[in-house]
Amino acid sequence: MTLRIHEQRLTLFTLACLGLARSSPAAAAEPVPEPAVIGFDAALDAARQGNLDLDVARVRLRQADAAVAQARAAFLPTANASATYTHNYAEVTLDVPTSATTTESITVLKGDAVSAALSVNVPLVAPAGWVGLQAAKASRDAQGESLASTEADILLGVAVAFYADAGAVQLVTARHEGVALARTELDRASARLKAGAGTQREVTRASLALVRASEAEVQSIAVQGRADRALGLLLGLDGPVRAQVSPDRMPSNASTASNPAESAGLAITALSHPVLGPKAVEDALATRPDAASLVDAARAATLRARAASWRWAPTLSAFGNVVGQNYSGFSGDPYSWAAGAQLGWQLYDGGLRDAARASALADAAEANARSEQLRAKVDVQIRDAESDWDTALLATVSADQEVGLAQETLRLVELQANAGVATQVDRLAAADALTQARVANVNASFNADVAHIQLDKARGLFPAATLEKPASGASSP
Repeated sequence: MTLRIHEQRLTLFTLACLGLARSSPAAAAEPVPEPAVIGFDAALDAARQGNLDLDVARVRLRQADAAVAQARAAFLPTANASATYTHNYAEVTLDVPTSATTTESITVLKGDAVSAALSVNVPLVAPAGWVGLQAAKASRDAQGESLASTEADILLGVAVAFYADAGAVQLVTARHEGVALARTELDRASARLKAGAGTQREVTRASLALVRASEAEVQSIAVQGRADRALGLLLGLDGPVRAQVSPDRMPSNASTASNPAESAGLAITALSHPVLGPKAVEDALATRPDAASLVDAARAATLRARAASWRWAPTLSAFGNVVGQNYSGFSGDPYSWAAGAQLGWQLYDGGLRDAARASALADAAEANARSEQLRAKVDVQIRDAESDWDTALLATVSADQEVGLAQETLRLVELQANAGVATQVDRLAAADALTQARVANVNASFNADVAHIQLDKARGLFPAATLEKPASGASSP
């Protein structure tokens, strides 16, 4: 008798807690803002526009463009103009005889002298400047590839966050279905108790199962909220953002198998793609921006070393000067001009050219060594990503099969319970197994999507490739 009273009180307390959770005034006073909905491609575009790390990389690219312009100016013509006014303490003139009887007064020093000058210098032969320009262009290309590599890394993180948020949405759906199953069992136990066919213990057991399912649902909603906020923060947007997926993207609709033989066929099909070999590594190195950046960096360093060597060569330039003034002087003209050519040859500079060449060669050697290191790294990344992809595909097929088996088990237990063979404990265990199978299916789908993108990135296909068909078999918007 005492145990039954305790069970009744526990049942009432459980139902009261569920009622408070659904109609809490505090919860009504603090409504949760609806997150903005965004698709996969839109999320990548938003990250391209709003990510601060990409802004820094773009600034560095502009700096490289300025370096190219600076290198080009080394062999372009230069022009200088000047004007001068001078007040002298006295004006000096000189009488110069022009004939036996006449003289001409020439101003040697003007009291108020005004003059203007224009000088032009045109480099004719400057091999170090031309090679230096090519080196600057190669450095700019390397910086552009570095920007693309940074973008790929950032967009990979965005893709993972997007699929994590999509998985959180699916997790809430799975937990909500678990609550529905638990509520159905509680209603059945309450009806049996009211009809005199059940016991208070069955109602208590069903109430506890509903509490646990509701708690798991609340936790999944909290996880979804954190995923929404994390995605919004990563995209640089104000407020939470929710990943938008099509209905067939849900695990319950994504390539589920109706029987073990069909699941085995799906598993064989999933692993029937050709194994990626050395050619995949070569293709990845030809398309990955980080590999191209190292190649351009080595080329730029080699060109800098060549430019340092050409600094030993002489340079040839042409020049021209024009001067105008407000007095004629000895020439009799108020102007003068001159043109010519200049050959310059720096014979000794304290070893700066040799040091610059040695430094550039060392940079080239470092870039080449890093390229070889990247080659080995890419090989390992592709092999690991391919293995993870195969494992994730098998896990997805297995998770689909587990959901189907759990649904079938629950159906059989329901039939057995109606025939009086199965107990309430059997029904609760079958319902809980179905919920856990759905949750595992969500996790398997997320792992497969992430493994798919990581494999594409390792092969140099992401973000250039459009991922219209994620690993779960459904299209992402």
